[in-house]
Amino acid sequence: MAKVGEGDPRWIVQDRQDGRNCNSWHWEEKDCLRWSTDRLKELIPGLEAQLEPGVGWAKIHEVSNVRGDATMNTRRGKKRFAVYDLTLTLGWEGELQPEAKVLNTEKDAKTVKGKIDVTEFCSTNDDDEWEFLVTVEGKGDAERTLKRCMEESIIEPLKEKLRQYIEELSQQ
Repeated sequence: MAKVGEGDPRWIVQDRQDGRNCNSWHWEEKDCLRWSTDRLKELIPGLEAQLEPGVGWAKIHEVSNVRGDATMNTRRGKKRFAVYDLTLTLGWEGELQPEAKVLNTEKDAKTVKGKIDVTEFCSTNDDDEWEFLVTVEGKGDAERTLKRCMEESIIEPLKEKLRQYIEELSQQ
């Protein structure tokens, strides 16, 4: 324990009337939820599922909801680590062409919409623990086919975008 008047000059919090955390010497926590919401809305929309040529297309078109916490913690002005616990709701849409051979009755292309709920997206979980629930509006052949395509082909590109977000959050 340092005597009064001795010790590291960064320990001047007691001498300041405003009690400011000089040079981030003590724990500092920065709320990054607003930045996280904006950044996820930039990164994720436009991700496309890989469908066979001529079958149609499917892509994530929006990040409709981001809930939870995201903070950047700093200790002694150096040690930085991100802490986040988020739940995302993503909107997706797709279209199957009549030539896709899954549409028995439709003569025109069938447009399908759905959601992806991302849960367990937190700093204490590895990416294999993140949970993705793909849902679809409707119950026809086109809906089932596009839902299966989204489940099979969009999760890995989505995980890559989430890893990119984590890396960028760590730099905040």
